Amino acid sequence: MITPLPLETSYQSTRLPVTSQTTLNLYPHTITGYRPFPGLKVFSRFNAAIEALDAADGGLDAADGTLFTAYIAGGDDRGQQLMKNILYVVSGRSLFKIESAGSGSYIGVIDGTIPVSMATNGTQLIIVAGAHKYVYTTAGGLAAITDSDLDDAYTVAYLDSRFIYDQPDSEFVASDLNDGTSVDALYFASAESFPDDILAVYPLNQLIYLLGETSTEVWYTSGVGVPPLDRQAVIEHGLVGRYAVDSIDDTLYFVDHHRRPAVVEGAQYAPLILSSAMAKAWDDYPESAMSTVRVACYSHELENFIDFIFPQVDKVWTFHEPSRQWFEKTLTTTSAIRAFGKTLLLGESNATMYELDGYINDGDVVERTKDTGLINSETFGAPGRSMTLNTLYIAYDAPTEVTVNVYFSKDLTAFSNPRTFTVSGNGRKKLTSFGSFHEGIIRITTYATTKLDILSVSADVEFLDE
Repeated sequence: MITPLPLETSYQSTRLPVTSQTTLNLYPHTITGYRPFPGLKVFSRFNAAIEALDAADGGLDAADGTLFTAYIAGGDDRGQQLMKNILYVVSGRSLFKIESAGSGSYIGVIDGTIPVSMATNGTQLIIVAGAHKYVYTTAGGLAAITDSDLDDAYTVAYLDSRFIYDQPDSEFVASDLNDGTSVDALYFASAESFPDDILAVYPLNQLIYLLGETSTEVWYTSGVGVPPLDRQAVIEHGLVGRYAVDSIDDTLYFVDHHRRPAVVEGAQYAPLILSSAMAKAWDDYPESAMSTVRVACYSHELENFIDFIFPQVDKVWTFHEPSRQWFEKTLTTTSAIRAFGKTLLLGESNATMYELDGYINDGDVVERTKDTGLINSETFGAPGRSMTLNTLYIAYDAPTEVTVNVYFSKDLTAFSNPRTFTVSGNGRKKLTSFGSFHEGIIRITTYATTKLDILSVSADVEFLDE
């Protein structure tokens, strides 16, 4: 009898390490099976050291009359922000503006190496990175913020005509109306429900979240007092690192101070459940990996994805919101934004912005791997019996010819000696004679540069004591 094998594993086995429960660069299909996560197509690069300018801009005159200027090339992804349909990107120590067609131009230097936080009121673009604080306007260009009342700020948010900055010693400050460069000494306030420092301020749905080391306070504009903000709620969960928060739709996603991925809607906190294997993997990450984790939320084909990015350990865990399942991605990008009708992602360190498209990553092939759940006699309703795997069936959908590798691990850790074959169209591949086993895992891997949907996997076994 042909029996379906479990595909929707989501790292649930308490016996197996995460490396034997892999779902890599594949995500659950809304109907059945798994489909490839899209590749990365270059949208804009900003890693050259010179750019062409109009004659009015001055610069270096080339032999053919083209004018150039030297600038600091991009590098590590430090952040991005949309203002009036222009995308502003901090890459390395440089601020660039990106137009809708992907053309980019250099604006100026943003000192430091840590990620930046940006907010805008439509006229001013505020950029902060600790001791380095800037304002950019199309009329005045890029300038440092020099108000002595504003201390080091690592994050900034915009709410009801004021910019709000985190400050040392559990404080935050609101700017003057419509001017992020000016703060009044009277407009400081404290998140004082718990004695922890504020790590990040984050705006969502006309609320400001003050995410601290062990707690989060939710404030709103009351129009009363100095500053005209009041506390609405307190959540007894803090933030593991300054950049471990993002939002999509009406939901705030973050990693809390207990190393758990979590969501907040309004003032309601809920953890995202990790399987035992995933929880152990996260708990084993060094403190440096947790303090630098980044969260990126985005949508593709009307489905929401949340990346939990650990650059220190070269790992990306992605939560697929419609299915509530997890999968892994190759670490390539570290932030995301919706702009120009596209989902755009910034490369970790290569001064490149990508759009989701195709099935390769900037010219490189991508490994896509799916492990089945643990297969044993209980899978076939006959606990304790030994078996022979006579036939394996893999249902697929591949518009063009692709190569597939199938492994069968009987020790649950080693995957070797693949069965390699090509498929195309919509069909079912039959593989035979895998031998006897007590328990095992099927692994399907492809490096295809076109689409391959894995729809289902099923098996026909023979019990040895029959």
